[in-house]
Amino acid sequence: MSPSAGLACPWPTFVETQGSLKSCIGIQTFSTSRDYLSRNAPSLETVRSIKLIARSAFNKALVTEPPVAESKRHMRVVLPNRFRRFGMAVLLGIALCAFRLNGADKPSTVQRHPVLVELFTSEGCSSCPPADTLLVQLDAKQFVEGADAIVLSEHVTYWNHDGWTDPFSSDTATDRQKEYVDHFKLESAYTPEAVIDGAAEVLGSDPVALRRAIAHAATATKAEIRIKGVQLSGNDLHFTVHAAQPLRGRMTVVLADDVAQSSVKRGENAGRNLQHVAVVRVMKTVGAEGADGRPLELKLPANPPLQGPKLRLVVFISDKSSGRVLAVNEQSIAR
Repeated sequence: MSPSAGLACPWPTFVETQGSLKSCIGIQTFSTSRDYLSRNAPSLETVRSIKLIARSAFNKALVTEPPVAESKRHMRVVLPNRFRRFGMAVLLGIALCAFRLNGADKPSTVQRHPVLVELFTSEGCSSCPPADTLLVQLDAKQFVEGADAIVLSEHVTYWNHDGWTDPFSSDTATDRQKEYVDHFKLESAYTPEAVIDGAAEVLGSDPVALRRAIAHAATATKAEIRIKGVQLSGNDLHFTVHAAQPLRGRMTVVLADDVAQSSVKRGENAGRNLQHVAVVRVMKTVGAEGADGRPLELKLPANPPLQGPKLRLVVFISDKSSGRVLAVNEQSIAR
């Protein structure tokens, strides 16, 4: 049954014929309303408003004057709990339809601002797969309003023990995380760690903290940079970067697998098939003056082989002292 069919039970029938509520409010209608909400994922503000409208309308419907003899005009009708639940579901769906007709649940028109999200992770860490999954979801669904999350999976080397070496791990990722340890004055490096715009760090598997940090970062003003002239020639990637205004700091260019997967044979994640997104394969730092349109080049890694039909080129400029990201952009590259 389609969502519209599931919400077809007419409200006038629901009010006027309370004796036949069971035929109007069924299990199928309740389930369809719930599925409709989950698929359309309205905003938190919309859900709150819908609940208020539905609760107000339903409370009025629960206590009403039944169509009986005049001598009993003051009787109050109270429905059983199961009818209350089903009725609330139907009214919630009806209220949602009204909001959609009035444009209250249209796709957000809020401008999205780029935010760099770096996840320090490892296939040798049993706490990391939930963070890897969360990053995949963030990349695919972009669930933080106002933010265009540009994600990177940076696999560290210090979990390469217990018989398993993360094939995507690199000293470059490990050294970069050490810089953040010093910057955030942490006791030691840990995984999974998410660093947002170089300005905040949170547990990479904590969706609430991650969402909050990204939303805050999206409010900061960034400079604009563009990636142009991308050309893949053999094992060489050629491109240029153009900043809308001169920036001071350091520019980092990253080549990443669009997606990657690995079947772990040993270690804490033995037997698991792990899915990754935007896995860093090459990371190179140059001066911010490299964003003046001069020709730039990256060499594709030989081992392990690149996975999938696409690559990602991510470029960001950060402040040398604070590490805060001043500008960031990315481009997808077909192989």
